[in-house]
Amino acid sequence: MTGHASPYHPVVDKARSVACRAPLGMYDKDARVEDAPERFSATSLVVWCFLIVGIELKDDLLALYAAGERIMGSEIFGADLLFRTGRRDVAPPGTARHGVGHVGICTGEGTVVHASPFVGCVHEDTLDAFLDAENGKYRGVRRLVARSS
Repeated sequence: MTGHASPYHPVVDKARSVACRAPLGMYDKDARVEDAPERFSATSLVVWCFLIVGIELKDDLLALYAAGERIMGSEIFGADLLFRTGRRDVAPPGTARHGVGHVGICTGEGTVVHASPFVGCVHEDTLDAFLDAENGKYRGVRRLVARSS
């Protein structure tokens, strides 16, 4: 589709393009942004997608969780970062960030792109399945790029 501008933030376009090309973007919990696009952790996927469009972020889950603007769940849009518990929590018990262990990029269409340890690669899940709020997995949403009107 030449000449057609995507309605999505460039970060979303990049994340979706990686998710559509699996097995490119294989999951590796220890992957860093330098390992992209062959291997991703959840954090390095986010950092890489933003870096490709010229936004530098720290390759650290808790730094991502502390960055940007805190958003209420009903106000989520494309390129927002969604946080949930993971296979291992990064922050110690008793801290404000306890329970944060995984991150994904919201597409703005009710889905989230993330590097999934369960399917072994970059994957697009429904928002509800990713957040799993009913089981206490949801930890918050952060906005790092301004919402376009």
